Amino acid sequence: MKRNPSLIFSCLAALALGLPPVAALAQEATSSVVVAAPVEPKAQPSKKIGVNVDLEVSSVYVFRGLNVFKNKAQTDQTGALFPSLTYTVPGVGFHIGYWGAYQMAGPSKGALVAAGSGNEQDVVVGVTRDLGHGVTLDGSLTWYLYPFAKKSVAGTTMPTYLEPSVTVTWSGPIDLELKVLYFAGVQQAVKDWRYLYLRPRIGKTFTFNKWVGLATSLAFGYKVFNDRAKMTDNVYDIRFDWALPINVTDQFYVTPAVHVAWTNLKGVDSGDEFVVFGGMNVGVNF
Repeated sequence: MKRNPSLIFSCLAALALGLPPVAALAQEATSSVVVAAPVEPKAQPSKKIGVNVDLEVSSVYVFRGLNVFKNKAQTDQTGALFPSLTYTVPGVGFHIGYWGAYQMAGPSKGALVAAGSGNEQDVVVGVTRDLGHGVTLDGSLTWYLYPFAKKSVAGTTMPTYLEPSVTVTWSGPIDLELKVLYFAGVQQAVKDWRYLYLRPRIGKTFTFNKWVGLATSLAFGYKVFNDRAKMTDNVYDIRFDWALPINVTDQFYVTPAVHVAWTNLKGVDSGDEFVVFGGMNVGVNF
């Protein structure tokens, strides 16, 4: 998982977002922000069993500011598919989910799979608690797996990463969130990829009616690598998201979105550290 991490917007270490994930899955820990359509309170209690099935189609896979599936440049549009399946126990807050990342095109596809960056498979478990006054607390553990990597290229069989995280969110006139996590490469071959990650976000969701809304957000990320001398790229990242969540029915939704992401990369002009991309989520809640 060679996610080449390089500096310019460190002064923007401001707060950022509040887009509720389509599933109680660490979506940010993987791809683009996914939002469920906002709905107005219903008179009748929900009878859903807590299952979410979602498929995101995106022009890029951006992970904490970095275009993971790029061929050479941060702006490369290779296309990606992100299927997910999540179960949340109603009334309890416990959630468990699967999320995958698959590159659709581009000459880098085979090489990235062999190196342990492509065909990502994630399992997430966690618990979310409502603390009252608009505050929620989530504790999760994400297990990143790359089962299709080649040892001769990646340096190990099935590169594996573990990531415990804590997220505090306040929902009010705006949504504020702070996520703190530790991303750790398990095998010796990927041990350089160990870092503490801080990500504040600020966002606002506008609900036009129970069918359509507009979700906007700004997020800033900062990594503290175990080996700061070696890992100097992709230390800072910034991300803007605009999404139009649409409830087609009470269960089925479609969410088109546009995103802008930046991260610091050595040896390239500041203008080449950005990537603009689009995507769409289609999903159903049971």
